[in-house]
Amino acid sequence: MNGDNISAVQEIRRQLNKYVTQTAGRAGLSVDEGFTIDGDNAVISFTLKVDEGAAFNTPEATEFKLYAKSYGLTPEHLGREFTTGFGSAKQTYTLIGCKRTRYAYPALGRNVRTGKVFKMSMPTATQFKEV
Repeated sequence: MNGDNISAVQEIRRQLNKYVTQTAGRAGLSVDEGFTIDGDNAVISFTLKVDEGAAFNTPEATEFKLYAKSYGLTPEHLGREFTTGFGSAKQTYTLIGCKRTRYAYPALGRNVRTGKVFKMSMPTATQFKEV
């Protein structure tokens, strides 16, 4: 890669970083940028991270905060980890909100290992791990 190409790549990198950082900031995310040049290839990568507290600014999280007392909980329970299952099937989840219109399964839990979100009954979602 010659000097002109490197200058062009650096300009693209600057513009991408500006756009990604602005867009991620509006979504409550922070950005870590990676940049490497390997021979004739330039690699620009971005890692998006959830800012502290931003993970719980969803409509479901807001609904949980409003109605936590009706489930015998407090808004501070949002984000707590709980486990469900037995033996090798035991899984750890994080309580991320609720949707009261789903009467049987109002709780939302994010699997700590896979990141997938599951609907759960409130008794299941309140089996909090001891700290």
